[in-house]
Amino acid sequence: MHITDHAVLRYLERHYGLNVDAIRNEMQSPIFEIAETFGCDRVVRHGVVFVIREGTVATVLKRDMRGRGRC
Repeated sequence: MHITDHAVLRYLERHYGLNVDAIRNEMQSPIFEIAETFGCDRVVRHGVVFVIREGTVATVLKRDMRGRGRC
């Protein structure tokens, strides 16, 4: 049986009390919009790489997973 990432996230939230909204607020920053304005698709913040796609933070990578990106 495949378990989706969405199901895992909801399990963490509802079973363990993980506050997803608080984490989302911690992650939020105007730097993402500024970076995108300059054509950047990656932002290093909190020691990780946030990948931006079409106005959305799509994923988060470890710094050593940075790969190719703009900026």
